[in-house]
Amino acid sequence: MNSTTNAIITVLAPLLVAIATPLITRLFRKLGIDIADSLIEPILIRIIEIIAQVEKNASLSGSEKKAQVVAVASSLLSPKEISTLTKKYGSLETAVQAAFERSSQL
Repeated sequence: MNSTTNAIITVLAPLLVAIATPLITRLFRKLGIDIADSLIEPILIRIIEIIAQVEKNASLSGSEKKAQVVAVASSLLSPKEISTLTKKYGSLETAVQAAFERSSQL
């Protein structure tokens, strides 16, 4: 009986690995996205605050306001925060655009 159990386990092990691996991978990806979003949310809120300050200057055009927000954000945010935004959005400018879009939805 012991050898039969070992034979069954040996036959089923690759099947179990083949089924479990994609499920575990999906779970880790989902957890990774949730963690990344929870890290990015406070940074985007800070950028939204910067946007609100820059919006008070009505004499600037839209592209000038965006450039000023990027400049202020790059000076106020830590390198780690900028790196986190860059990993998520590709660039600080794109992150500023995402923060602007989020602020217009609020």
